[in-house]
Amino acid sequence: MFSARSNKTHSSSGFLPGVQLRAQRFVDASRDMELFAFDTSGSPSTNSSPVPVEGLKVFPSSEEAAAALANFTTTAADKAIASRGSFTVALAGGSLVKMLQGIKSVAGVEWDKWHVFWVDERCVPHNEFASDPESNYAGAEAALLKDVPIPKSQIYAIDESLCQTADSSAAEAAKEYETRLKGLPSDVLPIEDGLPVFDLLLLGFGPDGHICSLFPGHPLLKVEGPWILSIEDSPKPPPKRITFSLPVVNAADQKCFVACG
Repeated sequence: MFSARSNKTHSSSGFLPGVQLRAQRFVDASRDMELFAFDTSGSPSTNSSPVPVEGLKVFPSSEEAAAALANFTTTAADKAIASRGSFTVALAGGSLVKMLQGIKSVAGVEWDKWHVFWVDERCVPHNEFASDPESNYAGAEAALLKDVPIPKSQIYAIDESLCQTADSSAAEAAKEYETRLKGLPSDVLPIEDGLPVFDLLLLGFGPDGHICSLFPGHPLLKVEGPWILSIEDSPKPPPKRITFSLPVVNAADQKCFVACG
């Protein structure tokens, strides 16, 4: 397993060749980035790496990577809470949510100050009676949220009532989500230059290098106005989704990329 750090003056090229190079098109280095991954090849752990990335570390197990991710996330939370009394974190889905279980063992977390969002979501049901396995919210609920005392009012899932039928539009869900985010007070979600500044985004990579539901070559990559975008033709099912726009991703104070393999 390994982690790599890229600060404001360093590119993240060279990390996971063939994946990170594609992702580099999406995310600039204007704010701090952190990269976490683990090696499942069975190779022995080393403190040096053939990949030329500053601060690269290799870990032998997913448990150790999860512990490092937990420490990084809770440190970011402590910093934000000390600064303005709240912490905003936005999650991706996929294998990332399983890595979040390590946070549950960290002592002294001020869970009542956390505000949890999603960088993207599939337009599928996620309630306790009809939860779809494709739901990013449902995955995070099972891995972390059901076991920690974050107030329900501070967990910002999409409005699943807008995703109940085959005729439902992702655009409606995206519009409602953006409206809700814009209604939050500035001490929860600050805005700079017209964009929300989340304290931390926890992101993964798709097989094609996509982040959030921003896919290589898709027209949404060029959209700069709305905070939340809708996609009706996702290259990866399910086709209807909402996603942070690229400017919103880049505006976040810190971005942590998690990859496994």
